Amino acid sequence: MHYRLEGRTVVEEPDLYVWARWFEEGVRRVALTQVREKQAVSTVFLGLDHSFGTGPPLLFESMVVGGPAEGLQARYSTWDEAQAGHDLLVTWVELGSEGDPPSFEPPPKGIEATRRTWYQRILEEG
Repeated sequence: MHYRLEGRTVVEEPDLYVWARWFEEGVRRVALTQVREKQAVSTVFLGLDHSFGTGPPLLFESMVVGGPAEGLQARYSTWDEAQAGHDLLVTWVELGSEGDPPSFEPPPKGIEATRRTWYQRILEEG
C-alpha cells in the first residue's frame, strides 16, 4: 500500500500514479535540525510501510547524518510520533550520543511527558 499526506494526516493512496505524482511534489519533511557543523537529524515521511507486516505501518523515519551516530534510524507511524522522536533524537545527539539511543515508543501523554521520561531514564542509568 502507498500513503500520502494531507497536511499532517496520513491517507492511503490506492492509485500508484496519483501517489507517485504526490511523492514527487508533496511536502514530506517533518523536521531538519542542524546539531553541529557537520551533524544533523532529518525526519521525513516515507510514503511506504516499512514495518514489513510486523505491526502498525511505519511511515516516517528519522536519521542522524554525520558524527559518531551516523546512520542511526528510527521509524514511526504518525506525524506526531515522528516529531516527538525527532526532538528526542536531537536531544540525544546534542548530549553527545552516549549510551543507548532514546526509546522511540509513541508518546503516551504527549511530547513533554515523553521527554521527561527519557531524561529520567538517562539520569537513572547515569
